Amino acid sequence: MRSVFGGSYQQFEMFVIDQSVDDQTYDALAPFVGDARFHYIRNHKPGVGAASSRNMGIAMSQGEIIAILDDDVTAPSDWMANIVTEFDADPDLQFICGKLTAPPFDWRTQYVPTFDPESTSEPLTKWTMPTFAAGANFSMRRALFDRVGGYDEFCGPGSRLGASDDGDLSFRIMRSGAKWKACSNIEVIHTYGFRQLTDGAALQSKDGKTVVGPPGKASRIDRFNKGPWKDVVGYRDPQGEVEKPHGEWNVVELAVQGDHVWQWVNGKLANEGTHANPSSGKILFQSEGAEIFFRNMSIAPLL
Repeated sequence: MRSVFGGSYQQFEMFVIDQSVDDQTYDALAPFVGDARFHYIRNHKPGVGAASSRNMGIAMSQGEIIAILDDDVTAPSDWMANIVTEFDADPDLQFICGKLTAPPFDWRTQYVPTFDPESTSEPLTKWTMPTFAAGANFSMRRALFDRVGGYDEFCGPGSRLGASDDGDLSFRIMRSGAKWKACSNIEVIHTYGFRQLTDGAALQSKDGKTVVGPPGKASRIDRFNKGPWKDVVGYRDPQGEVEKPHGEWNVVELAVQGDHVWQWVNGKLANEGTHANPSSGKILFQSEGAEIFFRNMSIAPLL
């Protein structure tokens, strides 16, 4: 709050939607109560989370441009001014995903979610952007937000799904055809975003290397014998492709025994990992930024 109100751009209204069960947040924000730009609202809807609160705050606001922050970031003094400059410079621009940086931290025991548009593990396209971009620094025109239907309240922290409210929204924005931009000059700092490595998912590959996520450049384990990869339609690995050509069904088998995980694709062992954390809980079927179809799924105990 102090970083936004102390910024160089002052023509804004700020909505804080509080879902806490006590008055600590309200008490902490007492210095801003007398400012006409500040609006404090409680959201005690049962069974909903951050997506509900964002929808509520945006519905109550009046501005043409919507800028979204999480409660664990701070904004440099030019953050909002840079957002306004970008939208003023291009009337067709509808959506911006900004940079999320981390303060110094001990990478051996902690991680901090970040996003740098100029440094992603894969090219930043309209279909990969939603998997990388951070909802802690989104901005968009109100007309676009209304057109795509706002946040899905099934998604996000505090919801039934518990995650992916920003990914879901940005995927729908990409599908809408809206003009978008990733801007490194629009930056916020994940000042209070520290997580312990034990708080995130982790897996140890066969070479003994532990990867954790999210995020980080080491947050994926490539399959065995994977060759060079190109982000082009129909690309096939020249060094031992395990997937069938486009349009044909693949058979994927996953086996988990304790914290040991194996993956076979069309009968070939594609990956293996140990020390999985978590090693129990819900099962997730994910899409890597593109359309995917599943059929004939079954679950059975190991013999």
